[in-house]
Amino acid sequence: MKITQKFCRFFQAFPKPDFGRVKIAFIDISILLVAVCFLPAVVQSSPVPRSKIPSKTLDVLDVKPLTVEERLLAVSIQGLVNRSRPKIYLLMNQNDSFWLDLLKQRKLVTETRIIKDIQELAKSYRSFLNGAVVPDPKLVATINIATMIAGVRGFAICTPEQAQAIGLPIKSDLRGRWKNSKEAYEWAFNNLHSEMTKSAVAWACPSEVFHAERDYFIQHKIWCVWISGPNEAKLPGSNIEQEKRFVEKLFNALPANIPIFGFPFYGQDLGIGEMGGTAIASAYAKYNIATALSSNLSVHSGYPPPVLKQKKLPAYKFDKSKVYLTFTISDGDNLQALQEWTFNLWRENERGSIPIAWTVGPTAPLLIPEIMRYYYSTASPVDRFVCDQSGAGYIYPAVYGSKYNRPAIFPAYARLTGELCESMDIHVLGVHDYLGTWTSHYRVFAENWPRLGAIFADYTKRAGIKYSSSRYRLARGNKPSVILIHASVGFPPKTDAENAIETMVREIREATSIRPAFLNCFAINWFYSPSMLIEVMKRLGPEYVAVPPETLVAFSSRYTLQAAQEENLALSAVASSQDDIGISENPRLTEIENDRYSCDGNMNTYWDKEDNKRLYILQLRLARPSRVARIVIYGFKHEDYAPKSFDILLNGRRVKRVNNLRYLNNRAQITLKPAICRTITLRINEYYGGSPAIRELEVYSK
Repeated sequence: MKITQKFCRFFQAFPKPDFGRVKIAFIDISILLVAVCFLPAVVQSSPVPRSKIPSKTLDVLDVKPLTVEERLLAVSIQGLVNRSRPKIYLLMNQNDSFWLDLLKQRKLVTETRIIKDIQELAKSYRSFLNGAVVPDPKLVATINIATMIAGVRGFAICTPEQAQAIGLPIKSDLRGRWKNSKEAYEWAFNNLHSEMTKSAVAWACPSEVFHAERDYFIQHKIWCVWISGPNEAKLPGSNIEQEKRFVEKLFNALPANIPIFGFPFYGQDLGIGEMGGTAIASAYAKYNIATALSSNLSVHSGYPPPVLKQKKLPAYKFDKSKVYLTFTISDGDNLQALQEWTFNLWRENERGSIPIAWTVGPTAPLLIPEIMRYYYSTASPVDRFVCDQSGAGYIYPAVYGSKYNRPAIFPAYARLTGELCESMDIHVLGVHDYLGTWTSHYRVFAENWPRLGAIFADYTKRAGIKYSSSRYRLARGNKPSVILIHASVGFPPKTDAENAIETMVREIREATSIRPAFLNCFAINWFYSPSMLIEVMKRLGPEYVAVPPETLVAFSSRYTLQAAQEENLALSAVASSQDDIGISENPRLTEIENDRYSCDGNMNTYWDKEDNKRLYILQLRLARPSRVARIVIYGFKHEDYAPKSFDILLNGRRVKRVNNLRYLNNRAQITLKPAICRTITLRINEYYGGSPAIRELEVYSK
């Protein structure tokens, strides 16, 4: 029955379902459901493509000293050969040898054969190669086109000289074929799309030098796209806006709730950027599994997913005079970090001296199962695992699935997150706050993940969150409430370890004078290590106690009395103004709907009017007479196109004059003498920039 229910949920969540490489006739869904009911209990549908079980004999090539072109050839051969059964393992990253030795220790690999160079690799597997595809060195996007052609046609990616040296006929020559990246991607859409997988897509930076994860993309025929950054836009044939429009077209043609591998940012000015790319993917309900620089996924993903169980939690005695805190080390959703950076932190001798919550992506046991088995088996009782930012993948909940009129998409994603985390014995979820994450988004996770215990909100401290509003309960009927705890620590200075330690110590001490207190201390993995966090605790002194996340939640629940986050009264209000031009992709929206952008809970929309007017008026009519004590304004940008000086009227009576309003991270808060009212009016006569654009106007009773 569980399998049938999972299949039904899967079917509802994906608008255009793809059933992997198995071709089935879509004749009668009832017949298919009956068939599924009689499948063995071990059958589990995977949300990510997985390899076949690898050979116990692996050929190993060290590609670190090779040229970019040689590495690209090597990963293309690896992807094609490993499709039938993984046999090739490349030493590309620092710790690839360690993970290979681990496979040997577990008897999953019993023999390795060292390949001396790329020519030997190509010669050994010549029968797997149908020819060569040659990218255009004058059009960088053709690296992605060549990757997709390699996957579909079985061609190795070569330069003409390489093809000649290894005796491969050039079957697809991309040189001079297209004028720009848009033409190249459109060709791929028209000629390759029908043969590409529809269950995944990938951000693939064509100008990077490692191409580590392309073996996996080729192996599973995964779409590879890229939106150039400022540096790449200078290259011939690159065009940011054209590439963005194509990516949106492709994402719209693919199902919702599928993974997007890779990462949209590859360093300074390479790629559209983390925030921009994640926002686009989220809008089309694609959750990012960060695999940039991850090596040998075509091998690792073939081993069976392990049964993972966290170590028994130590007991802690509660003392109401203490400040309890949990350190959460970030970015474990990044598979390459688990293979490299986080792994180096994990190997510190000091690890296990204090409790630490280690973030992980819940698809990791499917993609790097033996690596995750290693983490769980070597964890101390105070090394705890929590789900990293926003669930099954990296998303922005505020816009997830917003391009579709399908309210079931986000709940289906939340259910998938819960199912994946349950298989890892994880019951704490991290949620990213970029673009604004509200109670309604948190509730979706709470309502669709039955055993969710807590949400650790925000990627570092969110502007405007004070300790008094940092914790609350999410009630969910007859099920236990979910405790939500916002982060209490922000980004450290990008200087040295000493300043990072001192910054965290200061922020923890300044967080609150209340006792007992409960703090979610977010530690960026790129800046903090276990030894640094141990030093933080030494400097804080005995009044502060580090505890596992489960303990923090249990202790905090005794003092978390709020039933829910304070209601934003503006979300149910009706907005009105004069001569508005509310911003939307649909110009046919009525003026009333345009006014709604000032208080719709969506940071992607904003209310605006014609520039350079003497007076702007925006009014909210609340759903019912309510107590009003505080308003919050988010401008279009930080002190650029945002209200500056204005009167606030309640029920038509002026109650406050605001002059030269200052913003913190584009957020400003104004407290009022509490009063019962039905209408709130802003009469704005000064503004930053050309007009007082407002992304969100929030109204609170406290």
